[in-house]
Amino acid sequence: MDTERLVPADRLFRQADAAVNFERLCEIVEPLYSESERRYSIGPVVLFKIVLLQHLEGSRGAG
Repeated sequence: MDTERLVPADRLFRQADAAVNFERLCEIVEPLYSESERRYSIGPVVLFKIVLLQHLEGSRGAG
């Protein structure tokens, strides 16, 4: 599956992805994680992108 084809090039999320250094998030949140447990259940960049996508698309979730 070509995931690049799932999001059209003209979507606002593509522009945000190109403009923001999301990998910087790992540096910012690193002190919040245990020194002995370096494994994330879901990476901080993925979590942030999910919330950003929900915001940009207007999704408020169930409820």
